[in-house]
Parts: sequence; C-alpha cells; structure tokens
Amino acid sequence: MVLFGILAEIIGLMLVQEKIAFSIGLWLGVSLQFAITWMMQRDCERAVEMEAEQAEKYIRGRSFLRSLFWFLVMAAAININVISCIGVFFGLFALKVAALLSPVVFRYFICDGSEPDSE
Repeated sequence: MVLFGILAEIIGLMLVQEKIAFSIGLWLGVSLQFAITWMMQRDCERAVEMEAEQAEKYIRGRSFLRSLFWFLVMAAAININVISCIGVFFGLFALKVAALLSPVVFRYFICDGSEPDSE
C-alpha cells in the first residue's frame, strides 16, 4: 500500500494543481486504509471462531460498516476544501491494488523468481 501511495504521490504531483491538498488526501486515505485492513484482519480472526451461520452474518455486518466508513470518509473529503477527494480515493484504493499485485510481488520478490517444482 505504501509503495502504491508513493507511486500515486509522484504521478499525482505531476498532474494536479492543488499539490498540498492532493498529498494530504492521499496519505489520509492510505492511513485510513491501514485501519480498514486491521479491522478486516480482526474481523476474520473473530469470525473463524464462530459458527458458520453466525460468522456469515458477522462478516456481512462488518463489511457494511467498512463500506459505510469508506463512504463517510469520501463525503467528508468532498466537503472539506483542504483535502483532495481524488487523493483520498487513491489512498483508499491502495488496498485493492496491493491485493491484486500481491501474487506478483510474492513470486518475484519474496521467492527467488523461479517457478515452483511440479513434483
């Protein structure tokens, strides 16, 4: 997420006119995404210890709360002129990019880059 944030910062500063507002929004979004990630981890750990039906309801409810949190942060960013809502969006979107790139990062940076043995 941080690497995406740095990349978004570099590209964003070249494209936007309100550089400070974009930076504030971006890093606010990345920081909030860390909080959302922590909430997701905690929710999954709790759900694993529940019965299946109860865990499903719990995860759905917590997912709704995370979505509501995401929406409220974006609404606040739109109404506060000091923060760029585009920056907040990219910061909050960092988890999605990190999740999509994690297999690639794991394969080429954590492992030695070679294909696993099929034996």
